[in-house]
Amino acid sequence: VWETPNGKVKITYKEHSVLITGYDESFVYFNDPISGEKNKKEPLSPFIDAWKQMGSQALSLK
Repeated sequence: VWETPNGKVKITYKEHSVLITGYDESFVYFNDPISGEKNKKEPLSPFIDAWKQMGSQALSLK
């Protein structure tokens, strides 16, 4: 369980970082280090909900 500004968040060991490779109106595409799958496609809305639940964390490099 993590303490966050929005309260406690229960996690699993499947929580991990991914590299977002793109998005469109319906989907987000990312490289998944757990499965090894590149450009994995997931519905945008649930992905954003999960990202917000985890504190909207991101890292951007140029």
